[in-house]
Amino acid sequence: MRHLFVGVDDRKYMVAGRYEFKCVDPLSAAEWAGISEEIRRGYCKTTKRKNKDPQSIAQIHHAYDTGKLKVPCVLLSCLDFNEKFHLELKAKKDITLSSSNKLGHHSRKREREESHNTEGTQVNHKARIS
Repeated sequence: MRHLFVGVDDRKYMVAGRYEFKCVDPLSAAEWAGISEEIRRGYCKTTKRKNKDPQSIAQIHHAYDTGKLKVPCVLLSCLDFNEKFHLELKAKKDITLSSSNKLGHHSRKREREESHNTEGTQVNHKARIS
């Protein structure tokens, strides 16, 4: 069980709650085909970059299309959302920013701790990892 932080943009993250993570079967070829071409192409580029794969992106794409390569999946189960934890992170961010602004600089690390999400719902998500 861990707190899940989701990137909002390059400098901001939000806390999504406390989640349990469980490895599940990889995506089937049919599930892979149901993903938009833009996302599949980006995932193939990521595979090439992270694995330093000598194959072309088209060859990697074909390997995923035919099921030769599999996209690993993790099941995320939301357990709860801790409002107190959220407010503590937000308070630390506010204190850090006010002291660092007096020094004339901005804390990027503390910005990442800010969250605009205040709801906790029970949801299960399949997420790809690489």
